[in-house]
Amino acid sequence: MITRPEEHDIDRAGKRLLRAAVEKLGWILNDVQEDYGIDSNIQVFDGSFPTGAWFHVQLKSSRQSEYSTDQTFISQALSVDHARHYGLDMRQPVLVIHVDVTAEKVYWYFPQLDKNLANALSRSATRSATVSRNLLNHPAEAPPKFLHRLLYVHVITALESYLSDFLISKVLGDQAMLRRFMAILRHKRVQRCC
Repeated sequence: MITRPEEHDIDRAGKRLLRAAVEKLGWILNDVQEDYGIDSNIQVFDGSFPTGAWFHVQLKSSRQSEYSTDQTFISQALSVDHARHYGLDMRQPVLVIHVDVTAEKVYWYFPQLDKNLANALSRSATRSATVSRNLLNHPAEAPPKFLHRLLYVHVITALESYLSDFLISKVLGDQAMLRRFMAILRHKRVQRCC
């Protein structure tokens, strides 16, 4: 007999709760059809006016969320590949959003702003990472703080893209500079190894 897996019900409940939280803020949730680690995009509005701010969402839903014993934070496991992609590789803001479908709570996490995650990923040989977030990280509970962090991620990713493009154009266009750059990289790798 064909049955609907419980994970599907949990995922649908999580998406419904996320959509309700986003709509309460007057924002728009757009689903991504081909999912390669990004489930949705959210467009931020100020009243009926689009602000131009967007962010990507990786949605994690659970019936049994992992709360700390003192109930001050929640944990969410991610593969190292996904954590690295969200925290270090993405050039647009991305949030990992955890939905506790039993408690009907939505929590958000900016991996691009997590220095501890970046440090762990730079020396990690494991295949998974656990991120822990304070329970107050619900966008409806603190919209100004949320928007401030979103703006900060936009600025950081824009600067990273600009500096990367500038470095590539300057270094690749000058053979002497390319050789000097490669020598510095080799020296840094030797320092890190020893």
